[in-house]
Amino acid sequence: MQRKNAFMNCINTFRVIAIAALTQLFFFSCKKIDSYNEIISGDQTKPGVVTNLKVDNFEGGAYITYALPKADNLLYVLAQYKINDSISRQVKSSYYTDTIRVDGFAQSKEYDVTLYAVSRAEVKSDPIVVKVHPETPPYRTVSTTLSLLPDFGGVHVEAINSKEYPIGVVVISPDDNNEWSVIEQVYSSMDKVAFSVRGYDTTSREFAAYVTDPWGNRSDTLYATINPLFEMEFDKSKFREFRLPTDPPDGYGWVMPNLWDNNIGTGYHTNPGSGMPQTFTFDMGVTGKLSRHRVWHRGGQYAYAHGNPSKYAMWGSNNPVDIVLPSDVDVSGIVPGDMVGNWYFLGFFVIPPKPSGKPSGDNTAEDLAANDAGFEFNFSLLPPPVRYIKFQTYESFSGGDFMHMMEITLWGTPQ
Repeated sequence: MQRKNAFMNCINTFRVIAIAALTQLFFFSCKKIDSYNEIISGDQTKPGVVTNLKVDNFEGGAYITYALPKADNLLYVLAQYKINDSISRQVKSSYYTDTIRVDGFAQSKEYDVTLYAVSRAEVKSDPIVVKVHPETPPYRTVSTTLSLLPDFGGVHVEAINSKEYPIGVVVISPDDNNEWSVIEQVYSSMDKVAFSVRGYDTTSREFAAYVTDPWGNRSDTLYATINPLFEMEFDKSKFREFRLPTDPPDGYGWVMPNLWDNNIGTGYHTNPGSGMPQTFTFDMGVTGKLSRHRVWHRGGQYAYAHGNPSKYAMWGSNNPVDIVLPSDVDVSGIVPGDMVGNWYFLGFFVIPPKPSGKPSGDNTAEDLAANDAGFEFNFSLLPPPVRYIKFQTYESFSGGDFMHMMEITLWGTPQ
């Protein structure tokens, strides 16, 4: 009996209308009720229709404005429409506004949108059909910029998404049964999409890609026959320290050759007090076209903390001359392949945040595993082959004026 009374008290306490806000009414009870179904009415009067329709088209959609009918029990306006030959959508807009947004259309052409005024008793008005003509949808615009280029061990994919719409790029290739299957999917709202799909030998292979949007539309497919470039790990036994005057001294006996001893238990540490950014320079022993690199940070309590680099750049040269390289953390205005002095800019790299999102010093097992696995980044295809590498730390996780790292590995094609 006590449990029953407690439940009835809950029902009686929360069965009220709490707030009439500018955009939506909220009704609280012991039971979750879906949006726009909160307020129930027994009034079965059919609402009038919306009038004075105006359409403002945009990429992949349209805004429809209207005048609401005079009805005391009006709750929302409903729009129903098809975005392509098979998928239908419906969207609702509160009676507090006079505009509804319809989007997700597959093409730039004329579509019918059916509008209803809906009462609190879920009684619909007569339908009103309005025609919209969306501009070219973003996924189609992005698809016209899609490119597939040979890359080390696979294919390099690029596309321009200048208006930063949410899109996806899907890469496919024939599997062992010669059936096309998905080998990579990248979803982004960045202004440029660029990534590589690797793991293939140098044998000629077919690749293809298309662009999708959040509503399941997909562009035409771009096909290309690609000969992946040869890639190998550079031989670390040939690496040699090539210290330049602007490189800070070692600290605590952690010397630079520890970075290529294939042992993440030993590392390199610069001497505190040397200022930032900090650089170290080494000779790979061969000239090569670089494809990617992986760095290993100090782990344990130092993971995502202390002197582990969080932002850094890499430079390459075949005739190294000591100069002061740009110190802007974003290397503003410089793109891979550009030369400063005798150094080619190879790229700017940012360590991704820890998986847990926890603050520095508070690491989960997943955080530690991610740190110990190392952080891998691709190089652009633009820089030429180089022999000498300069690693430039702009910022460490502690924000201090020193850095430490355990190991570095480089891949590419020796010349």
